[in-house]
Amino acid sequence: DDPEWGSSSRLGLRHGMGNVPSQQNSFTNPESQVTIRIVVSNSIQFLTTSSIWQCGVGKSLRSEKRKNGLTGANGYIGMRLLPLLLDQGHQVVCSVRDANRLSISEDLKKQIEIVVIDFLQEVRPDALPKDIDAAYYLIHSMSSSTSDFDEKEERAVKNFNTYLEPTNCKQVIYVGGIANEQSLSKHLWSRKNVENILYQGSAAVTVLRAAIIVGSGSASFEIIRDLCEKLPLMVTPRWVKTKCQPIAIRDVL
Repeated sequence: DDPEWGSSSRLGLRHGMGNVPSQQNSFTNPESQVTIRIVVSNSIQFLTTSSIWQCGVGKSLRSEKRKNGLTGANGYIGMRLLPLLLDQGHQVVCSVRDANRLSISEDLKKQIEIVVIDFLQEVRPDALPKDIDAAYYLIHSMSSSTSDFDEKEERAVKNFNTYLEPTNCKQVIYVGGIANEQSLSKHLWSRKNVENILYQGSAAVTVLRAAIIVGSGSASFEIIRDLCEKLPLMVTPRWVKTKCQPIAIRDVL
């Protein structure tokens, strides 16, 4: 609730410098010379999206025209992020498992480069262009498996790091879950594990930790809406009293 940064707490942001082990991370926006320092302790500090934007961090992430690698382009966030990046003049390389299943318009397909990569399979050398400046990691495996999704997510992110090693990528942006407790669910533990593995890569990492993302098409939001529409009266277990910090998809983007 510091007035300089705004009130807490819809979106957590942490910035790590590749594989450099540090409990205190900072970075400076080259335009405004504002340095944001986040000290990682028992309680993670949070910045609202509005305060991040006022400091110029959100702007600096996309101000220079870059060549961006985009994983999860067929997912909820990826499909909304892609046209936004193109509108801002960036080049985009979409990594997909099946190019025929990329659910975007033909007009958008003409503006991007598509590479076919399954991050669960053995790494294929030189599959990614070398001149990628930044990469968005938006892969998760919960939709394909309920038992071993954590193993798949670990394998995918390790392969992702391997693919990036020979490229010029300097920045990775990852959307994870809010994981501040010592005891985590399997889902949140996997999200945090992916984050930790990304820090082991060669590029700097910016992590946006978000809870339920509110917007049409979001899996979590659609489940809640369906329950409310179809079951106006429910007998619920105790865990539904868990407080949540939702964020709108437009604020995530």
